[in-house]
Amino acid sequence: FVYTENINAAYATGRGQFGKTSVQLGMRMENTNSIGDSRSMNRVDKNHYTNLFPSVFVQQSINKDNQVGLQYSYRIGRPSYDKLNPFLWMLNLYTYMQGNPFLRPQYTNSLGLNYTYKNKFITSLGFNTTDDMFTQIIEQNPVSKVLYQTDKNLSNSKGLNLTETAQIDLTKWWHLNATAMVMYTNTASDYEGVRDFYLWSFSGNMSNTIN
Repeated sequence: FVYTENINAAYATGRGQFGKTSVQLGMRMENTNSIGDSRSMNRVDKNHYTNLFPSVFVQQSINKDNQVGLQYSYRIGRPSYDKLNPFLWMLNLYTYMQGNPFLRPQYTNSLGLNYTYKNKFITSLGFNTTDDMFTQIIEQNPVSKVLYQTDKNLSNSKGLNLTETAQIDLTKWWHLNATAMVMYTNTASDYEGVRDFYLWSFSGNMSNTIN
């Protein structure tokens, strides 16, 4: 499987300061051209698409100790090489994996709101939606009746997250950085056999720097 991908991109950004409010706007245009040549299957698949990806960042300084910010971005997630490769990976006598050369990119809208106190404590609330999300499914070959595993653009996902970050100098030589996050995810699909699911999760990390 010989895969060739060419991405042509142009990006423009602008910044402005209006009193205590700073604004940054960005726009990225991407043109993607790909060719998947499966030599063993004598099959060539071509794909061409052009997209615009805007971004907005607004930061408002209330006073020296308090700042709030708003951000929005639209991003693309391209399928990886192994998800596109139509070659067969045998798992056992009755099951194999196969890539999908017709897999489309997935697109994500992200919206975030943050509050910063004394540049030490940051509270962030985020919301994102992903369309045409890659979904791993199992189907059956109608002729051989063998099961195979592949990916398709089936699902739409919505996510909400709350993050608290602390960046504190405990002493002149000891700096603490800690983050805790709670996330909620709702994934829906219209494909038969793929169930909707809802998921709560959390994560946390802490690092200490001692000079």
